[in-house]
Amino acid sequence: MAVHVFISYAPADRSHLEALEAHLASLKRQGLVSTWHRGRLGAGAVLDASIAAELSAAEVVLLLVSEAFLASDSCYERELGRALERHRSGAARVVPILVRACDLEGTALSELQALPRDGGAVTSWANPDEAWRDVVRGIRATVEEAAASARPEAPVKKPELPSTFAAALREAEDAIRTIDRRLAAAQQRRVKLQAAGASTAEVDGEILDLRRKRREGGQLHVGEELGEGRYLLLERIGRGGFATVWRALDAGRGDLPVAIKVLHPNLAGDEIRRERFFRGARAMAELDHPGVVRMLDPKGEDSGWHYFVMELVHGEDVHSAVIGKRLPAERVIPTLLRAGEAISFAHGRGLVHRDVKPANILLDADGLPRITDFDLVWARDTTGGTRSGALGTFLYAAPELMHRPQDADARADVYGLGMTAVFCLHGAELPPIMMRYPARVLEQLPCSDAVRKVLERAIEFEASERFPDVAAFCWALCNET
Repeated sequence: MAVHVFISYAPADRSHLEALEAHLASLKRQGLVSTWHRGRLGAGAVLDASIAAELSAAEVVLLLVSEAFLASDSCYERELGRALERHRSGAARVVPILVRACDLEGTALSELQALPRDGGAVTSWANPDEAWRDVVRGIRATVEEAAASARPEAPVKKPELPSTFAAALREAEDAIRTIDRRLAAAQQRRVKLQAAGASTAEVDGEILDLRRKRREGGQLHVGEELGEGRYLLLERIGRGGFATVWRALDAGRGDLPVAIKVLHPNLAGDEIRRERFFRGARAMAELDHPGVVRMLDPKGEDSGWHYFVMELVHGEDVHSAVIGKRLPAERVIPTLLRAGEAISFAHGRGLVHRDVKPANILLDADGLPRITDFDLVWARDTTGGTRSGALGTFLYAAPELMHRPQDADARADVYGLGMTAVFCLHGAELPPIMMRYPARVLEQLPCSDAVRKVLERAIEFEASERFPDVAAFCWALCNET
């Protein structure tokens, strides 16, 4: 049976839709896919109902992404949110296709594997047909995965690896094991030389060389070190669109447990993304407040790995606490008011977070909130770096962040904190209807009408209709509770 594919696109990208359909013709003739997009609507069809029905039936959703797509209210409200909800639930596979250059970093799409597979836009290829062929190969792989998962009663026998590939894989694994053995031996020699009071210069060079060889595959591993041996990596505790967070020990602080955020190696050569990464660390370093995660080392580099070091907060984030039913309703407002104090403190120093959401508010061992992840921060000295792309995480991102993030001010954080409050009081993932009809969700919240009105103002679509800053929002919220 053909896999049903829903295609979402902006009207400005109609020509790219036609090109995609032409290149999908082979898959259609083979009976692998059937496609639908809003251009197929017949006369008199009800737009919202038709889109909802087709999305519900889709096993694969293709997003033709461009600046026009990210700026389209219709795509944003009618299709993108519903598609991502189905992706999160495992009901569908969502694949962004970059048809024109735009920056997905910081958007909900940054977590998805985009096509073409080189990360560039279709229009950036010298030969557009080659780009579309690469896209279709990726779509075919996704469609085959969707088809296989739909018939679990007929498991496909895993094919054996070609002998040459299997041999190469074994050789690579053997090489890594050999390096690990040599590295362990060199580290033992270093300990003995230190104990004897002898020079370790030669063995230090050997260790550095072995570590570089170990990392040639573009991965860090448990037990490796950063900062010339200062930071020992113990456990990967988080991964986002452009960085991985590790729990580590800081030998320079008496083996203090710390958190290290490491930029993904494929982004290390991008000067703009690297600057944005460290700009957030510098912003956190400026904020000496009990409600902000403390920055210990705002910039580090080791053998091509770019990182910064923070205190390790022993606890969980607000999103996990709410989903796990570990944040009682009576603690929601006090927790968010404390978080608001920290955000207001940042506003007072000219910083706008621009990515306030449940996952970026940590709860420490005492249940007190700590703001983290200032990676998308705006400061008075910010000079570009947004590429006019959408910032923030979908649903919690203020609408202006999806259109002109460089112009967003403190009211964007009001929106993020307001949506976080709605999520916490709702006690579960917010439904897609929240994007178009927020009043239907607000009226179901277990709070007073007065609090509901405060939240309604905080998440107004137009920034001019929200509270002017988080301090004003929190003051109103406090007065009504």
